[in-house]
Amino acid sequence: MENKSHMASTKYDQLIQMGGQVPMKNISVADKELQKIYSHLQKNTNVKETAKKLLEIINDSDYILNVLLIGDLYTNKSFFINALLNRDLMPLQYHGISYVNSVIRYGEKEELVAYFLDGQIANFSVDQIELFAISDTFSSQIMRDGLDYLDIRINHPLLKTMSLFDTSSYRKSLYIRENFIKRSQATVWLTNSRFRGLPSEQTLVNHIQSTSKKLLFVVEKDQVLPDIFSQSAVYATIKKLPMSVDELRAAQKVNDAQLLEKSGFTELLKFFESSALNVEDYDELIDKRVIQWIKRFMQEMKNLMNRDPYLEAYQILSEALKNEKQLIEFTKRTEQQLQKLEHQFTEYRNKYNALETGYQLQEFLEKNNLQLNAQTRQFITCNKHYSEAVRNMRKNKLQNDLLAQQQIAICYKDLITSFEVAKTTIFKEIQSIFIALEQQILDVYMTSDYRITRLVSAENRLHAFDSLVHAQEHIIRYLEEKQQVNLIQEVMAIRMNHSKLIENFNNKKKMYTLSMPNNPDSRQSIYKEVIENIRFELE
Repeated sequence: MENKSHMASTKYDQLIQMGGQVPMKNISVADKELQKIYSHLQKNTNVKETAKKLLEIINDSDYILNVLLIGDLYTNKSFFINALLNRDLMPLQYHGISYVNSVIRYGEKEELVAYFLDGQIANFSVDQIELFAISDTFSSQIMRDGLDYLDIRINHPLLKTMSLFDTSSYRKSLYIRENFIKRSQATVWLTNSRFRGLPSEQTLVNHIQSTSKKLLFVVEKDQVLPDIFSQSAVYATIKKLPMSVDELRAAQKVNDAQLLEKSGFTELLKFFESSALNVEDYDELIDKRVIQWIKRFMQEMKNLMNRDPYLEAYQILSEALKNEKQLIEFTKRTEQQLQKLEHQFTEYRNKYNALETGYQLQEFLEKNNLQLNAQTRQFITCNKHYSEAVRNMRKNKLQNDLLAQQQIAICYKDLITSFEVAKTTIFKEIQSIFIALEQQILDVYMTSDYRITRLVSAENRLHAFDSLVHAQEHIIRYLEEKQQVNLIQEVMAIRMNHSKLIENFNNKKKMYTLSMPNNPDSRQSIYKEVIENIRFELE
């Protein structure tokens, strides 16, 4: 409260509050629908720019005056803004030249929000404006790269009734973004004796006048008016206000009402007051902008429906449902193939797990057509020699023959030695059977899984457009509040009808989906143990 009392005690603050408070805007059902539309659009990256345009309309919907500020490199526009707000807000290096577009508006919490062309938004403190607005340093150029505009929110009483759309200072050619022109209701054009009336300046003057918006040339006081003002009919009828920024700052400093009026500040405030629209006209202006935005958005929805990623995803699911019979048959064939491979895998595993003797191991190796290396072949040879020696001894009843026993002992020693040498290799060779089968199972599964993954991916891409469908529903509700019957019909005629397609797909998705094969690690966990427990003694 002390702060407000102090602010109202100066002549400057009394002047800026003479216009009174702007009418409080009642938040209508239609206003709430706009907020909901924006909330949904934020979720879809395809409509970033469209969402930003709607946010601008929402921000402009309060009953305040939007003033467009224009000035070339020689008009010290930043000095003017600081004097207007009685605050050192804009950086003054390089003669107060601003290289970026800014919206300076009221905010309870002061902050700087940078909007970039790629849709990114970054927040900074207000004292970091100079990072963007001035200087030709390398770091400043990097910060400005890709910048769309700055949203500068300041807690200042004057900004409760107006917002300033500060444009980038120009040198030889003037370009003002059309969006700023559309959003503003009045234009203040700073000039001095150097004003030349360039073709681009004349074009902009004609354009502003064609919109019936008020235009004021603020001329640097005590300077000779440029000849173009008297020589060209374009400028002759435009109101001109001599004004001294230096006198305004001096008046603020010494709290002098007469000096404030002498500076031209009082006349400037009168221009602002006369430019403000009444509530009915302001609402009508916002309604027109919303209707224009809706028409643009519906055209954008049409375009999105007829190009990727929406079109491709829609076609993928449509084709799948159209060829449903073939897809189901393919899934059944794949399941049969997987079952066959799984059975084969299980059969091999059971046979392997049942191995107990060297003879059984030898048979397993020989029957499965493995690519055996020399060590494994040596083991098989030794095992055969050992088995043959034992059989001969038993056949000829030579169990008590010392020579026969010595021969068997030699064969057994060779067998054990060869097995110890080949054991790791044998394990790897047997393991290769299961790895090959596992790979076949995975290949078959992945071939089928790719199809279903492609369909699920298409489903997810279509779901990304659900937010636009929800936004469309709220657009219809907004138009119902505004009784725009004809436009409602146009909006309803544009339908992203992917929800029914997705519902049909989900109802039949299980028919296309295979269960994931077992984890190969769980199948191979006992291999080594089986090899280690092989017995070679023949009973």
